[in-house]
Amino acid sequence: MTDQQTYSNTALRLHWLIGLLIIANLVGGLVHDDLPKAIVPTVMGLHKASGILILFLSVFRLYWRLTHRPPSSAAGLKGWEIGLSHLTHWGFYLLMVVVPLYVLLAVSVSVLLPILVKLPVPLMALPMVTLSER
Repeated sequence: MTDQQTYSNTALRLHWLIGLLIIANLVGGLVHDDLPKAIVPTVMGLHKASGILILFLSVFRLYWRLTHRPPSSAAGLKGWEIGLSHLTHWGFYLLMVVVPLYVLLAVSVSVLLPILVKLPVPLMALPMVTLSER
């Protein structure tokens, strides 16, 4: 690992690209019920494709982070602040990998399980709430 004073250009680009994709995915997932029916399949197709892209970019970002030392913590931070920032940082890495994998698994099981057991299985047991119902 090399010691740096700032994050590398690759780390910064991955940070912003993944962040923007996550925001776009959240917006698409939240508003798709309120969109015209004609464009919902396109929006959901983009939602799924960007989710897979987020997964692959996050795995690459995690690899990059493990092989490139980040800049040192800001001077003057207390130990608990540094610890909490590291916990939050690694928590986001975990979410960026686990959430797309979980959804991929849930969708795969929801498609295969009824075929295997010949019973209809709902993808989610929770009721869906659209923005217009809030």
